[in-house]
This record gives sequence, C-alpha cells and structure tokens, in this order.
Amino acid sequence: MEPDLKPLSLHNADVYAYPTGDDLSEAVVLLRADLAAHPRERAAVDIETNALDLGDPREAVRTIQLGTSRVILVLDASDANALDAAADLLNDEAVRWTAHNAAYDTVRLARVGVIDSLPSIWDRMADTYILTSLIEPPTSDLGYRDLKSQTRAWCGASAVSADAKADLDAAFAAHKWKGLSQQWKVYDNPDPTAGDNGWAQIDLADIAFIAYAAADIADSARLVAVLEPIARLALGEVVDTEHRVARIAAEMTLRGVRLDRDFTVARRDDCQRGKDAALAEMRAAGFTGIPSRAADIVTFLDGEAMPPHFTDKGGRSTGSVTLAEYAALGSRLAEPLLAWRTADKLLKTYFTRYLRSGGERIHPTVDTIKARTGRMSSSDPNFQNLPSRSAAAQVRECFIADPGMAFISADFSSIEMRVAAAITRDPGLLPLYTAPLAGGEDPRTRCPYWLMAWDLHGPQASKADRGAVKSVVLGRMYGGAGEALAEQAGLPLDAVNAALDAYGRMYPALSTWARETLTPQTTDLGRPIWRLPSGRIQAIDPGDAWKALNVVIQGLSRDVLVHAILRCEDAGLGQYLVMPIHDELLLQVPEDRAEELLDRLVETMRSEVMGVPIPAEGSLLGPRWVAKD
Repeated sequence: MEPDLKPLSLHNADVYAYPTGDDLSEAVVLLRADLAAHPRERAAVDIETNALDLGDPREAVRTIQLGTSRVILVLDASDANALDAAADLLNDEAVRWTAHNAAYDTVRLARVGVIDSLPSIWDRMADTYILTSLIEPPTSDLGYRDLKSQTRAWCGASAVSADAKADLDAAFAAHKWKGLSQQWKVYDNPDPTAGDNGWAQIDLADIAFIAYAAADIADSARLVAVLEPIARLALGEVVDTEHRVARIAAEMTLRGVRLDRDFTVARRDDCQRGKDAALAEMRAAGFTGIPSRAADIVTFLDGEAMPPHFTDKGGRSTGSVTLAEYAALGSRLAEPLLAWRTADKLLKTYFTRYLRSGGERIHPTVDTIKARTGRMSSSDPNFQNLPSRSAAAQVRECFIADPGMAFISADFSSIEMRVAAAITRDPGLLPLYTAPLAGGEDPRTRCPYWLMAWDLHGPQASKADRGAVKSVVLGRMYGGAGEALAEQAGLPLDAVNAALDAYGRMYPALSTWARETLTPQTTDLGRPIWRLPSGRIQAIDPGDAWKALNVVIQGLSRDVLVHAILRCEDAGLGQYLVMPIHDELLLQVPEDRAEELLDRLVETMRSEVMGVPIPAEGSLLGPRWVAKD
C-alpha cells in the first residue's frame, strides 16, 4: 500500500509511524534531506523491545526509531521493509549517530541483522549516557543519568521525553497493560502476548506509544548537541577511549556465554532441598517466624537468652558473625538459619536467575562507567559478585565454553594496594612494590598483608591470618569500620580493631591522605573534584570525603583495566573476551591455543601506575569456568 506521507506532528517534529507493509523509501529520503541540511548534527537511534532478557528465546525488538529533532521515523521491527530501511541508514558510513546507552540498542540491532558491524556503528556514535557520566561524574551509585532526567537538566523547556513517558504511563493504566518495567520472572509462558509484560502487550499504533518513541529521538538529538562539545573540550581523548571500551563491552554482551542448564537445574534443586531442610530444622527448634524477618529472629534469640549484639547504627545484629557466636553458645536457631540464608542467596541471586530466560546462553550487560568509582559493573545477570571458592564455587561452574574452546583468565596482582601506594606515596607501602627484590628474599616480605599478619600473630601466622588481615585492610580503605568490618571479614571485633591499629601504624598515609588532600577542595569548591592520571574526572559529596581514598583507588584501578582491555584488542585478543570481573579478565579461546594465548594475555595486561608496577597472574581454567586455586 502507498505510504501516507502526512506526518504526525509531535514534539515540534514530523513523525512518520509505519505499520507493517508500508513503503518507507519516501520517508527515508526526507530524513536524509534533513540530515544534509544540518551536516553538523547527529541522527539519533533508539529501539523498544518486549523487555525480556537478551538470552530469552522470546526476546524481540518491537520498534526501531531513527531521526533528528525535526524528522523522526518510528518503524515496526517485525516488517522486512522497516529492517531494510533502518539498515540502509545505520550502515551508511556518512551518517553519524547518537543514542542514550547505545550498547543496549546496538547489541539488539546487531542481533536482528540491521547493523553489519558493531565497530562500524560505534566509530560514528556519540553515546549521551557516556558523555553525561564523564562530564558530571556521579557522587553515588544512584546517579540520575537516564535520558529523561538528563535532557530536562541540560535542555530545559525543550525537553519532551519526560512528559511523553507520563502520557504513556497513563495509556498503560487505561489499557490495563502491565507496568512499564514488568518482566517475566521465570520461563513459564512461551507466548509473549499472553504474559504479564506490558511491553509485549502494547499496541504499536497507540498514539501515546508513538509519541513516547518519537520523544526519545527528539531528546537524544537535542542532548548530544549540548553534551558532545563540552565533553570533547573538557576531556579530549578520554571521550574516544570510553566509547571504544563501551563498544568492546557491547561485543562481549552480544557474544554471551553458554549455560549448562542441566548442571544449573541440579544445583538449584540441591539448594532448594538444603533450604527446605534448614527451615525444617528451625521449625523443629520452635521457630515459627519468617527466616528473612529480623524482628522474628531477634524475638526467638531473646527467648534463647542469647546476649544482644548491635550494629554500628544501633540496631540488633543478626549477621553471620553474630549467629556463629550464638551457635557456639548453644542456639538452636543460629546454625540452620545460616544454612537457610546461604541456600536462599544461591537460589535467588544465581541459579534461579540464570534459568529465568530459558535460553542456552547468558548475555550479561556490561556497564563500563556506572558506579561512582567508575568501576565496571554487569547486570541481567550480575557477573561481578560471583562466589569463587567453597561450595558456592559451583555457581561459576554453571558456565561452559563453546565446543573446541577453553576458558582462561588473568587478574592484576594486589592492584588495590599497589594503586594505594602510587596515590598516597606511603613510606611503608611504596617501597614494597618499587624496590628491587634482593636475591633469596622471601617474596612474602613484599606483601603488606603478610607483614601485618606477622606483626599481629608472629612468624607462625597462617594464610588464614593473612586473608583476615586483607579483608580488614580493604574494608577499611572502602570506608568500613567496627562491627561492619567484623561482619564482612567474619572476625571477632577485637581482632578487627587490632588489625586496624596495625594498619594505621604501619601505613599511616592511607589514613591521612583523604583528609590532607581533599579538605581544602571541600572548603573552596563546595564539592571535591579531581582528575585521575587517565584524564577522567571524579567527584564526591563533601559529607562523604572519608570515602575519597576508596573512590580514587577504585577509579584508577578501573582505568588500568580499561587500558588493558584496549591493549588486549590491539593484541588480537578482543574477539575472545567474555567478561571483566573486578580486576580480572575472562576469555574463551581455542582449546589448542590456550597456553599460548594465556601467556599473551598475562603479558598484555601487565601495567604500571605512577612508577608502581602492576603485574598480572593467569589461570588456565579449561572447558568449564572453575574457580581458581
């Protein structure tokens, strides 16, 4: 059928919304003409999906939006003509693009075959999510960096997407579509139109939806015009670096990793049996409350006459250290409650979550600049906080390499303390990493954790003592103290306090650096802001200045990892990258080249920060992602 070229007038733009079967060529010509008339501007791209996990067999792109603040196309992604029109524009090397959180859109457009190459589109991309994160770094992990908030802040009255979302909320309510963020939680309904997900139910011809889809394009085009000149002036090459690493992360998401579903189901079922058994033991002890409710737990423990323990904030403690003490005192609740919590955590956070989509691969989203420290993070699911040892190591073993491939990994050695030495120039810490190792010298004498363990426990100190000290030291640098550190490290409070005394005595600059460095900035500028050696900016709220050392250490450690990832791509390892996990890189490589590529990986990751070497250590893991020794 012939297209109706009478556009909808929405948000001061001409919006062409096409149902399946329409000829799109004339609208594409109009958009190209608008771009030609404004050669310095970028086109914007956005998609709407049915809001399922990337690995879910039912996951689908529903619409593709392309345009400027003046001419916008809203395309039905189920139509071949629409896909061809989008591909024609997106793969045109002459067209420069913008998107807010471009990784989300480009990964899915590549999956449906609209984008020929992620590197090609990213070479022409300015991601406003990255730009705003660089220009105004968040002072908490809850920074408001969504498109609606940012456009309203930077573009003022011309911003339209927030109002369009409010109208769409009203349409969802009127049509009784489920919530905007609703997702299937389990793979129990193969029909995406019959589930609880409003994004799958929504009528693409609904005017509120078309207006919403068009508004994101209009605001993206406006926002990039404001942000990009500022970012490039203030940050220079950092902008290109962050876009490049974001593209590499998007490629990791697109590749994903295989899930051993049978193994995962077995682990889930084992955990459920363990959780049920723990609950039965609690019931046999007379506990009738809810195991996740602290008030019920405290009431029962008081009935057992257990001595009360309190958190740093004054509340009653029911943490693992406290429960372990109660178990030793004869509490019938403490031990099964600990077992119940462990099983519940494994079930909800890992095994059930991995099985949710029903797919054979997991595609975690890697956010390269989300946290206030700048640390990389992952979601859907989170791969950053996987247990690596003990019985919970089976979490990692849910993932297996593709046929003929094997996992290898490498991580930086003691990067937090090495970066801390570089930043603070602490006289006790810096020489441990910079002075040459004498012939026959025990390498442990260069480890601050061993030195502290020996200081506290004498020459008979064990690896467990070293591990406990390490937990306290890192927790202290992250801002922890007292009961919170004891809980985190699994140590008695007096042992934690002894370790903190040794920490302040042996490495004093770690305690004084933030106060001496940031207080003048807090007074003069109202908010401490500084630039890392990489050129990236960090900031912190004045009331949180005590966290500054951790923010700087984590931020600089993150930048070391970013540049290692870029070197990996230059060294031909980029195609094998699976996931960054804190200070570790996980790769999947051809099995017959695993040792060769592991050596290359370790050599490539080796770094230096302000004269302090950062070595890397590698592990050959094999066809299953096993925990390292």
